[in-house]
Amino acid sequence: LRKSYIEELNSEKDKFGGKIIGIEPGAGIMQASETAISDYGLEMELVPGSSAAMTASLKKALDSKEWIVVTLWSPHWAFNRWDLKYLDDPKGSYGDADHVETVARLGLKEEKPNLYGILTRFKWTHDDIQTVMMDIENGTAPETAAAKWVENNPQKVNEWIGKE
Repeated sequence: LRKSYIEELNSEKDKFGGKIIGIEPGAGIMQASETAISDYGLEMELVPGSSAAMTASLKKALDSKEWIVVTLWSPHWAFNRWDLKYLDDPKGSYGDADHVETVARLGLKEEKPNLYGILTRFKWTHDDIQTVMMDIENGTAPETAAAKWVENNPQKVNEWIGKE
């Protein structure tokens, strides 16, 4: 499949009503979307709402095979439910990918070396996170979704706890 670019939105705007369906005003993705609209000279309206309203609009459009542009990020369960793609951002309006840092208090390594070891070895992918998120979205309790993931990923968990 060929890449699709943000700057192509103007030429296709009639297919989705010239709107980008957003989430809560003030969210980082909304600020980045405003930057992208300016950077690419988009003739688009960024429609604020909520995460739930955005995913409901996405579902409705996909179910009826309509075009839609939404503010979405990874990891997100929607990527496990539907075949979605990001628009390429050659100007870097959305910046670099975020990352998660593990932070521990001073002295933890000496006081709780096993816990500290787990924290230093803990790594999981967007796919791992999205799997748990998808189960929760489908109505599974968060603790149950996490336990299911642990049960289905013993090798990773064993690496984290130092058994591998």
